[in-house]
Amino acid sequence: MTKRLAAATLLGVTPLIFLPTTLNFFTTNKLLFVILAALALLVTTGFQHLTTKKHHHQSSFFTLSLGLFWAAIGIDILMTKEAKVEGIILKGALLLALPIIAYLLSTAKKSVKNLRWALAGLVTVGTSLALLGIFQLVVLAELIALPVWMRTIAFTPAGSPLVLITTVVFSLIATLTWAVQEKNLTKKTSLFTAAGIQLAALVAYGFMIGQGELIIQLLPLKAGWSLTLDALKNARELVFGVGLANFSVLFTQAKPAFLTQTDLWTTIFQTSSNEILQLLATTGFLGFSTFVLLLMSTIKNSMRLEKSPLNMVLKLTIFAIILSFFLVPANIITYVFFFTLAGLIAAQGGVETKKEINLPGYSSIISAVAITAVVIFSGYFTYRVYAAEVYMYQTQQAFVQNDAENVYSNHIKAVQLMPQMTDYRISLSQINMTLASSLSQLQAPNPETGEQIELTDQQREQISTLIQRAIEQGQIAAQLRPGSYAAWQNLGNIYRNLINVAEGSENFAIQYLGQAIAKDPANPLMRVEYGGLFYQLSQLVQDEETKTNLLDQAIQQFQVAVRLRPDHANAYYNLANVYDKKGSYRLAYQAMTQALTSLEPDSPDYQKAQNELLVLESKLPQDPQQQPAVIQPQQPGESQLQQPAPLPSPLPGGPVDLSEVELPEAELVEVDPGFESTTSADPTSEPVQ
Repeated sequence: MTKRLAAATLLGVTPLIFLPTTLNFFTTNKLLFVILAALALLVTTGFQHLTTKKHHHQSSFFTLSLGLFWAAIGIDILMTKEAKVEGIILKGALLLALPIIAYLLSTAKKSVKNLRWALAGLVTVGTSLALLGIFQLVVLAELIALPVWMRTIAFTPAGSPLVLITTVVFSLIATLTWAVQEKNLTKKTSLFTAAGIQLAALVAYGFMIGQGELIIQLLPLKAGWSLTLDALKNARELVFGVGLANFSVLFTQAKPAFLTQTDLWTTIFQTSSNEILQLLATTGFLGFSTFVLLLMSTIKNSMRLEKSPLNMVLKLTIFAIILSFFLVPANIITYVFFFTLAGLIAAQGGVETKKEINLPGYSSIISAVAITAVVIFSGYFTYRVYAAEVYMYQTQQAFVQNDAENVYSNHIKAVQLMPQMTDYRISLSQINMTLASSLSQLQAPNPETGEQIELTDQQREQISTLIQRAIEQGQIAAQLRPGSYAAWQNLGNIYRNLINVAEGSENFAIQYLGQAIAKDPANPLMRVEYGGLFYQLSQLVQDEETKTNLLDQAIQQFQVAVRLRPDHANAYYNLANVYDKKGSYRLAYQAMTQALTSLEPDSPDYQKAQNELLVLESKLPQDPQQQPAVIQPQQPGESQLQQPAPLPSPLPGGPVDLSEVELPEAELVEVDPGFESTTSADPTSEPVQ
């Protein structure tokens, strides 16, 4: 009864679960549900060991493949160089829990009733998601009474439109197969009605995607293959992969150049083109080969099923799920469906391989104690992860409400619960910098008297403490995930925001942003940001040779940006401004012309670039054959030309002392700063745009 209920609940409830209590409403809560289901089955098994002194086991190729896959995932997690905890949370826990569920389901007695319950859950959840999806597209997205996050056509309890579509497709195959096989007229009518609803939802979502109202972004297969091959270049990654949580790191470091020429050039993909390539890249041949064995054993079991209507439903549905692994990235629902149905198939067809193992004497007690220990440890870890996510969500809500005290306190609690989470550390460092910046604004001139307000020693000490905490958290993040460009970019931006505030910050900003570039070399936006830093620093120096050196560094970064993305208007615009500062007017004119051709005529930046092109044209030697530029009327549109944020103003009383802060031990990009900063330049001078 317990296993029957577990299978039906996993299939019929998991896709519908979401709670607005964590940062991710969907995946986090679905994962919690799956883990609790696995722990509940383990508790039941331990209790049975104590009371019956027997263990039900199935000795088969399927059980062997489950065990090998489970062990492979565990080994892959242990062998991962970085982001072990993130790997467990994002996917590892799921891939460790589901094989346990599948094994325990496979040991259940062969039962048509169990199978009927499970397939009814699958049909019901697909129909429910389809109905909710149709209502979301037609009505719910427009209801003001609903929360903001529900007022979008992309909302679905499944988590995303792609997840909904794949889930409904699996359910539709099961529903139609069952309807065709069913003899009872009432049930047949109900099943065909459910199939009609599911098909209507798929048509509606297909129409919305075709109209561009819904956008589903998938990594091109060519890029997926390229990244997978790059991931397997050395022996370690060939065997163990890059790690379950490190596909995005692989993507930024080895992104194929052709992607920068597409509309996907700003997208950082978290998954590969399909699940097979994803597993091969992240778990290596160890995880990939054992998963293939698991697929083969499941197919073998399904082919041995007795001929019956329900077994046909089971067989076709599992085939569709297996096929999906080769077509699209898998999600938590797909994995839940696969392992649950695979366990049911093994239970239905493996009667001859099932046996009872006696647990004489203290064996049953030892088994129950071991299971209890696993449940307690897993439950405690799950509690810490979930509680941390709840605190992060509360931090987000406090931020929206401008409640600084709860923003900080809740964030600290989350970090204390899960200190290995890199994103938590990055976010906490940014909060500390925000608080330090807010406190430093107290030095602004009095609006009534115009007198400069001096910071007190206590305020300066508070600013220094907050900055030190920000740097500390940024350093920890970079140490936790040295392969992540985001960690280095965050640390570099912290020091960038400390230029004129803390002595020596400009050198560290250059080094750490350079490290971010090394981790994401094909990112035009990062190149523009890095070039903007060199330009801003050139405005702080008086020595002409140093200024020229910095401007040349900026030019180099902007040139790389336009090579990566030839229609990147903002990169050309920045390049034109730097050439203008150097007095290279013809090169500036050419770059601004390129910026203009990369802009839409109805964009708000077109007029601005056109006017600046005329100014540059006036600086060129007169050419009687040159035609004046035509100024187009300004029209509304999307802005593409953005100004880098100006460097901070110096604090009264001198720079903040950061002597106690230790720098992270990591390989840095060698960039020669070649200058000494000075605050004699006007910090409010207009930056490159």
